[in-house]
Amino acid sequence: MAVGRGPVTDGLGLESTRVQLEKGYVKVDSRMATDEPGVFAIGDVVTVDGQPHPQLAHLASHEGIGVAERLRGRRPSP
Repeated sequence: MAVGRGPVTDGLGLESTRVQLEKGYVKVDSRMATDEPGVFAIGDVVTVDGQPHPQLAHLASHEGIGVAERLRGRRPSP
């Protein structure tokens, strides 16, 4: 687990989107989708249900595969 780290979302231009931030973290649902259609977020920058997300590389990799599968039209489980 990473200690003392935080999300780095400054400068991404999210102000002009419907992506919501909570204490600097990108708010996503269980499918890693933001409030902006077609925009997903994974890994260290996300919060799910208001909970800080574990900063683990293998978890972010798994999330990325899930998002890619959804973009391909498949329905992987959350």
